[in-house]
Amino acid sequence: MSLGAVFTSTPPELTEEIRLTLPAVDFNIQKGVTRRLFLTGRVQTQFLQSNLALGARWAKPINNRWYVAVGDDFAGWFGTLQIKNVFDSEAYGLQNFPHASLGYQLTRELKVSARAEAILDVYYRSAAGGLVVTNPGWRSNGFAFTFMLEQPFYKQQHVSIGLRAAYSRFNWQFWSLYSTFDRSLFYPQLLFNFIL
Repeated sequence: MSLGAVFTSTPPELTEEIRLTLPAVDFNIQKGVTRRLFLTGRVQTQFLQSNLALGARWAKPINNRWYVAVGDDFAGWFGTLQIKNVFDSEAYGLQNFPHASLGYQLTRELKVSARAEAILDVYYRSAAGGLVVTNPGWRSNGFAFTFMLEQPFYKQQHVSIGLRAAYSRFNWQFWSLYSTFDRSLFYPQLLFNFIL
């Protein structure tokens, strides 16, 4: 298990000259089913909007330093923004993230990994007042690359620190900005987690 935060920076195409870095609580859990098969879960939340992912991962050591893994995660996200007499909007959707990872153990206590993933939209629905927009069906949304470093922090406590670079048409954290164009944007993220 791990608990930490993800910081996502807003693309300038959405917020123009205002650059915000939005933090979200990030909780991860992994449970071994066999020696190589794991079930995974992840919750990211900013309280008004949240993302819940469930998946499976198959991992195998190549030798005593290199590791490889493949997996697939399904995520459901939702958000609501209700301010009396100003906003009355909500949205939710489903996404799929097939991924592959490669890890390397630098020292006994220091590990690095790289992950590539596809981002697929499965379903999208938003409502603003009486206006409802839906997008059912599978659609390619983009891709992302993540680089992580796991190291000791204090006594037996370890931390993971990483960067995620997503290039996609949609990011669940920015559903309420109602983008008026359909093109891919760059979403940089900083990840920091305490491994429990």
